[in-house]
Amino acid sequence: MLSESIRQTMELYYDLRRIVTEKKIEESIIDINQKWLKNSNFVFSVYSDNNQNSSFPFSFSPFLICQKDSRVLSDICNKMTTILEKIIDKYVEGDKNLDEFFNVYRPFKPFFSKIAGKWLSIARYDFMIDQNYRLKFTEFNTSSPGLLLIWPETEKTLNTFICQNKIFSNKLILQPYSKPHSFENYLFNLEKCSNTNPGLIAFLYDTNKLQTELHEMKRRVEKLGRKAYVGSVEDLTYKNGKLYILNQEVSIIYNNFFLTGENLDLTKKSPWLMNTESFLNDHRYSALFHGIKNNSCVVVIGFPALTIIEDKNIFLLLNDKKFSYLFSDKEKLFIAKHIPKSVNLNSNNIINSYNKFIKNKNNLVLKLRTSGMGWGVYIGNQISDSEWVILLNKYLENAIIQEYINGIKFPAIVISKKEKLITNDMNVILSMYSYSGEYYGCVSRVSISKVTNLIRGFLQPVYEIKCE
Repeated sequence: MLSESIRQTMELYYDLRRIVTEKKIEESIIDINQKWLKNSNFVFSVYSDNNQNSSFPFSFSPFLICQKDSRVLSDICNKMTTILEKIIDKYVEGDKNLDEFFNVYRPFKPFFSKIAGKWLSIARYDFMIDQNYRLKFTEFNTSSPGLLLIWPETEKTLNTFICQNKIFSNKLILQPYSKPHSFENYLFNLEKCSNTNPGLIAFLYDTNKLQTELHEMKRRVEKLGRKAYVGSVEDLTYKNGKLYILNQEVSIIYNNFFLTGENLDLTKKSPWLMNTESFLNDHRYSALFHGIKNNSCVVVIGFPALTIIEDKNIFLLLNDKKFSYLFSDKEKLFIAKHIPKSVNLNSNNIINSYNKFIKNKNNLVLKLRTSGMGWGVYIGNQISDSEWVILLNKYLENAIIQEYINGIKFPAIVISKKEKLITNDMNVILSMYSYSGEYYGCVSRVSISKVTNLIRGFLQPVYEIKCE
């Protein structure tokens, strides 16, 4: 899987490193970096390795994906979406096993609704490629397409550098590996499919402070003549069956929410960490909940995705033979191939597998069920035996144990916080995006840290090429 793409990318990297070394153009790269930061509309609220809000957050060495591999990724993404959609379908229909498995989400069921025929309007699936080029999913997420939207800005900078140094002279570059130009039209299509009259498009956040991309989305829809707003979910008001902001009726809400955060009870050994009751009664979301119940507008990222799909328990379900009746034989083979082995860190498994968890520590990862953005992920081979034992006891009932995926190391050229060029081998994680069940594009991250996430490290431009 992706072996030819990886070979092409490696070749390009070594060509690039040779050019950078022989021509001694480090200063020009740093100059490009400084100009880009000065002219950019983006204020990066993410944190990066040696790159805290002060340096170019992109790698100058792109990831190349061959056309044939692109088709494979598209097929895998669409199959994964079909499986996740099926799980939500069966849960909503009242499957007893699923209802018990996701019992904490029962209060959310009145807020479950499809958008343009899908539960997952926008989804992101993080994955790694192991040393044998096998693709394994590491996280299912509803993260926004902000990373896809900023490629046009970075392309201008990177292509200037690429063209000046003739880096791609021996390769046919077809296109950037995403379709950012269609994001606005995608929103408008959701609005049309939902028979919602065009109104204000609201890009809202709650405790999630990663808001950079929301302003870019606002700029894009305003460019097409639509009114847009960026602000807090608390700015919503509900009146006579409709949602308003500043007396303007809202037709689309793009919700960049962080559902957990303040609603977590880390001292409670419960099936789930979210305090559901307090969340549903939180006055900040009151207008939103009324609007969803009455289909007042299109809420782009729905509660099926924010709850069931972002719950790490989904990996337990996909590994559990108890739920095999949900899937076809082909889907079972797909799951076995692409879903890492995962078990629940609960009292029963501790009793039966405690020694096994300790003995195989270096091949395991502990993930809190509410982990995200690189937080709450502990790699066994990165910590001591005593620390591992402490974690097993501390997060009993609140975490999963998953097989460690030894991902490919990837060479990349990045700029450090001290404005120095780094040409290290780095860990890489890729993410595929699904829009209304269809494959949309891919982004990449490289990082010194083994806990590599879209919030950590350096963004890596992804291009599609024609491989012979």
